[in-house]
Amino acid sequence: MKDSSVDGCVSAGAPFFFAYDLFSPQNLVNLYTGIGFDNATVWLYATNVFIKLYVQNQTSSADAAHPAAFVPVRPRTIGLSVEYEFGC
Repeated sequence: MKDSSVDGCVSAGAPFFFAYDLFSPQNLVNLYTGIGFDNATVWLYATNVFIKLYVQNQTSSADAAHPAAFVPVRPRTIGLSVEYEFGC
């Protein structure tokens, strides 16, 4: 439900306002590729490529001293990993 008093922010009757919809479908793009050599493989990965801001989990509380908590999705992460097999 949109709150007309806040510019495009979501209000579910709680005192928390966010610039993105808490309950919309989530579409994240992750990329993963690798290349193999004799005993080694090099992997390149990227998560949340387009830096989408979503809530992946939320808790609720009836206690005003402990308000609801929201867990966002991981921000864009780019990494490189190397695997090496020791052996004969």
